[in-house]
Amino acid sequence: MKYAAFSKRFLAFLIDCIVLGFVMLLAQFTIPYFAPLAVWLAYKTLFEASQIQATPGKRAMELIVVDALGERITLKHSVIRTVIAWASLFTGFLLYLVCLFTARKQTVHDLVASTFVIEGQREGDPLKAWVDECKKVVDVVRSAIGKPRSPERDRIELLEKLARLRDSGAITESEFNDRKAAVIQETKA
Repeated sequence: MKYAAFSKRFLAFLIDCIVLGFVMLLAQFTIPYFAPLAVWLAYKTLFEASQIQATPGKRAMELIVVDALGERITLKHSVIRTVIAWASLFTGFLLYLVCLFTARKQTVHDLVASTFVIEGQREGDPLKAWVDECKKVVDVVRSAIGKPRSPERDRIELLEKLARLRDSGAITESEFNDRKAAVIQETKA
């Protein structure tokens, strides 16, 4: 793994500030202080836990966030990372400068969440990745308040996955049609 230089991380942060600046300003007029914070937390947390593993700023700088094994981080680790990063605001971003003194160029929020920012880029549509993460959060919230996912939604997602497998060449058109028919038959039962 090639760890990201401070300069690249800083430029990624500036890009994210530009992307979010207008949205956070608008959010300030709804619920002052809380809404802009919620927008930033959702933006950073969901993008970094998504399949692309990067905010738009990090993606522009060809950086991704990984765990100790170089894999995608969990939503839990992304939340921890984002909250600690937000707390660094109160230190004048001094907690970010720690990466200048660590062997793996980790900031305090990286150290606490056991994450790394490395050079690289994951394939995929950033907007779709973010929407997928939003769906996961909604599912977690729904199950926490006692409203589980609907069976219909599960079937739709299964059919979408099958279509992606077909489109990627992992299964043939015939296999896709057989599996699709089985899912539809299960729905009628």
